[in-house]
Amino acid sequence: MKEGGKMDYIVVDATSQAFEDVMEFIFMKIKDEDNLYPSAERVIKDLRLATEEIFINIVSYAYDGIKGEVEIGAEVLNGEILIEISDKGIPFNPLEKEEPDITSGIEQRKVGGLGIYIAKRMMDETSYERKDNKNIITMKKRISLMSKVMA
Repeated sequence: MKEGGKMDYIVVDATSQAFEDVMEFIFMKIKDEDNLYPSAERVIKDLRLATEEIFINIVSYAYDGIKGEVEIGAEVLNGEILIEISDKGIPFNPLEKEEPDITSGIEQRKVGGLGIYIAKRMMDETSYERKDNKNIITMKKRISLMSKVMA
């Protein structure tokens, strides 16, 4: 784990097996937070689902079959968690992908895009930037009632 500013980072191999290490790192960041909002179970479910969708997308597509790494940063401040997920893979902004038509039946839907859509819905803010030869997805979520008081 390396430290930068107030955000802590870990680097893992871009493999699905590394996902549990990523979640353990993120959950360690929120373990001391009181009054998780709306509930601890909901916060954990939302963070896990959003992070998994982004992480598995990187594992599946960023490195086009070659070995790569994913850097995860996490910080909790004023009742919000900020998660940064970056890779040095193929440039790709998943937020530009057309949102899936969730009103049509499964047979009529185009393949792809549902995971990113879900991740965006689970988090309060999601952004992308390409910087220093990296794809960087940043996600923010209010996880404590404290953020309402501080805002």
